Parts: sequence; structure tokens; C-alpha cells
Amino acid sequence: MVWEMAMESGVGKLESDVRQIREDVAEIKLSLHHLNSKIEASARETNTRIDAWDEKWIGRIDAVDVKLTARIDAVEETLTSRIDAVGAKLTAQIDAVEEKLTSRIDAVDTKLTARMDRFDAKLGDLTVGMERAFADLKVGRALDRVWWLLMCAALLGVMAHAMKWI
Repeated sequence: MVWEMAMESGVGKLESDVRQIREDVAEIKLSLHHLNSKIEASARETNTRIDAWDEKWIGRIDAVDVKLTARIDAVEETLTSRIDAVGAKLTAQIDAVEEKLTSRIDAVDTKLTARMDRFDAKLGDLTVGMERAFADLKVGRALDRVWWLLMCAALLGVMAHAMKWI
């Protein structure tokens, strides 16, 4: 019996320990539930803050995007108009230079054409003069031949008379 009593007292102690453990577990569950609700509240608050921060920065980013896009468009328009103005100015200058050079080329062409025409006329006159000179030369050569023939005949006549062949 002693043993039974000792056992009963051990079982009673175990039962009281189990009850204590159950109470502790119940308290831990309650604390856990309380901590879970705090964590969820903190998570909701953090998510709300993150969402607010996200909306705030998305709004700022969108505003900067709109501002920079407008600025880029303005710069593009300004540069396009400047490029067009410079293009028109240079085109006008090129046209003026082209017109000036074309008129100078036409003047030089007219001047050289006139000189060539005068040269052709002088060359034609020279050709006609040379033809006349050659014609006169041919007539003069023919006369020279006749004159030489007459001189030779006279010389032969004088020689023949001196030799008393005639």
C-alpha cells in the first residue's frame, strides 16, 4: 500500500502538473493569438503606409514624366524650327551662289564664244589670204619658169651665134 500511496501521490502531482501545463498552454495560446493580431495590425499598417508611399511616389514620377516629356517636346520643336530656319537660310545662300556662278559662267561662255567666232573669222580670212598667196605663188612660179626658159634660150642663142652655129 505504501507503494500505492506513493503512486497515488505521484499521480496526483502529475495531474496537478498536467493542469498547470494546460493552463500555461492556454496562456501561451492567448498570448500567441494576441501577438498574431498585433502582427496582422502591424502588417496592415505597414501595407497601408507602403501603399500611400507607393501612390505618393508614383504620382511624383508621373508628374516628372509629364514635365520631362513636355520639355523634350519643346526642345524638339525648338531644334526642329532652328534646323528648318538654318536649312532655309543655307538653301537661299546656295541658290544665290548658284545664280551668281551661273551668270558668270554664262558671261564667260558668251565672251569665249565671241572670241572663238572672231578667231574663226580671222582664221577664215587668213585661209583665204593664204589661198590667194599660194595662187599668186603658183602664177609667179609659172612666170619664173617662163622667164628662165627665155633666158636659157637667149643664152643658147648667144652661144650658138658665138660658135657660129647660126
